[in-house]
Amino acid sequence: MMRVVLRLVHPSNIDVEIELLDAEVKTLDTLIHTLLAKGYRPRAGAWPTGPSGNPLCVRHGGIEMQQREKQGDVWHSHKVVTEHGEELYCRGYPHGPHDQDGFYH
Repeated sequence: MMRVVLRLVHPSNIDVEIELLDAEVKTLDTLIHTLLAKGYRPRAGAWPTGPSGNPLCVRHGGIEMQQREKQGDVWHSHKVVTEHGEELYCRGYPHGPHDQDGFYH
């Protein structure tokens, strides 16, 4: 029997564990994609990392994010340019009531 447990953080910052049954494992990729689209994110320290140790953006195909700092806060993000030329900064997940799309404008 295979045991798969997803350890995630709900958009409201509550830790969640989801254990999949053997029959459900075949839908793992779809489940992960759906949960990320709904604002779930990996628990701290669970992000995949790139060669420099920075986290990879799971929303945009593994783009390595850069560390940012402002007024004592530290986070990781990467720049995204929309089809209209607007520059946005993605943190890899929606992270607050004013940033439900996951971007800083």
